[in-house]
Amino acid sequence: MTVAGQDARRDADHHQVLESGRRQAGCAVEQLWVQYLGLGGGADLFTLDAFLHGACPLPPAEQDILANVINEELDDRCRAAQVPYLVTLGTAATRRDPLTVIDELFGAQHQESPGPR
Repeated sequence: MTVAGQDARRDADHHQVLESGRRQAGCAVEQLWVQYLGLGGGADLFTLDAFLHGACPLPPAEQDILANVINEELDDRCRAAQVPYLVTLGTAATRRDPLTVIDELFGAQHQESPGPR
């Protein structure tokens, strides 16, 4: 198969990848469409839904806008499932200036070395 043929095959299957991502994100097509419009997408709801089901084409730039929306939804969903930290970084009682720590480490190393003989 030629490179052009592979690109055409990948593009033909891209609607399946986007639809799978939409379902995984738990996002209704109507919600997806509103966010898609907010990012500058130009397709109507019927066209977007038809594309996701493989019934009509969508220009590559429009597919990228749609992918952006789906990725944002997936990020939000995954962020909500993250486990919490016990101590928030930056508020720990032992928080020290990184340059001071480095200076202490190199200073201690310098003091331990026997020096020239």
